[in-house]
Amino acid sequence: MKKTGVFLLGLCLLACSVPAFAAPAGVVWCGWAGEEATTKPLVQTMINDWNSANPDKVTWVGWPWAQTLQQLVIRLQGSENIDVAQVDTSMFPTLVSMDAVVDLSTLYDKSWLEGNISKASLGFGMSKGKQLGIPWTTASIGMVYNPTLLASVGYKEPPATVAEFEDCLAKLRAKDKDLIPYALSTKDATATADYGPWLWTFGGSIFDDQGRIVVDSKAGIDTLTWYKKLADNGYIKANMSRFDARQLFAQGKVGFYDDAIMARGICQSNGVKPEALDAAIRPMLRPVLKAGNLPASAMWGHLLVIFKKSPNQKVAADFVKHLISDRESIMYFENSGMLPVMKSALANPKVTSNAWAKSWSAITSTGRNNEFMLYANNAELTNIVSEEVQAVIIGKKTPEKAAADMKSRLSVAGPK
Repeated sequence: MKKTGVFLLGLCLLACSVPAFAAPAGVVWCGWAGEEATTKPLVQTMINDWNSANPDKVTWVGWPWAQTLQQLVIRLQGSENIDVAQVDTSMFPTLVSMDAVVDLSTLYDKSWLEGNISKASLGFGMSKGKQLGIPWTTASIGMVYNPTLLASVGYKEPPATVAEFEDCLAKLRAKDKDLIPYALSTKDATATADYGPWLWTFGGSIFDDQGRIVVDSKAGIDTLTWYKKLADNGYIKANMSRFDARQLFAQGKVGFYDDAIMARGICQSNGVKPEALDAAIRPMLRPVLKAGNLPASAMWGHLLVIFKKSPNQKVAADFVKHLISDRESIMYFENSGMLPVMKSALANPKVTSNAWAKSWSAITSTGRNNEFMLYANNAELTNIVSEEVQAVIIGKKTPEKAAADMKSRLSVAGPK
């Protein structure tokens, strides 16, 4: 049985022991944002704004993030009405595989979607050509750097090309042997998250347009060869996680690393004083192989989906429009730092005058979906890539051998 089937069967069995869920009347919006201390009041404001102007009322039903997918699946298999949900990239494939979400092209005009939301953001919610999710907030996983460290080696601006990047890494390494020039993630799932955009940078991909596994192409081998070069020169470290990178970066021991838009807040929570943040962390476009190439980044964010079992699909669609509207999304941005998706909201002075947000918007504008995003067994596939990347970095395998083994193992696992 496929892993998706095993997962869903387990949730079906669990559902038998869960007390009946009495869904409120009207439109039910589910997720986790309304449960977290920082976003709970914002979610309630959005609901209150809607309810004060519309006869069809909306009610929030939520759970902690770690429980959200399980609870959604249980309720989708029950008799309760749930209409709209906030989901992330780890939840979306399961709901798609269940055939549980509405093709939103049946509820929104294509011209409205394309006229108001960027192609990159719309692509974040697509599966097999269908618009199954509307982005609520999107911001690619990008790169950040320490401007004080870079200035100390002659870089007033971050490097724009791979050649300049290597030069900067070499100068950081020469300046202080205790520095980690680039805290590239080299273990767990975040290793694959960092590897994907670099693979694209070198002109490669895991799958081609026909879905064939091509990770062993020349570009794929070139990427792993470059990784080995960085490791041999002491520019990156083995056994580095995103958590490790964040801690070390906040201590001023790292020149560059990859993270989400919340990196500035994370840096502050790890001990950097608010007044010192501008000198400690800034976002940057990923260096390109050749001048003129588009910088690569992997899309990240939250989607809004409407369920097929919803009896209120048209009202739910209007409510989703309300959530991503300029008024609501700017309020959400000002209080949470999460970027809007509407073109008009992104052009709002409150966004464009915010240097951090403006830079992250530029990073996101050329973002691509993680290539494993829509597969229910993405955790298994991600683990395969991470293990082969790590094998190259520690010298256990040549780039050619690791690329060949990666292809073979991905073929056996079979994207599901």
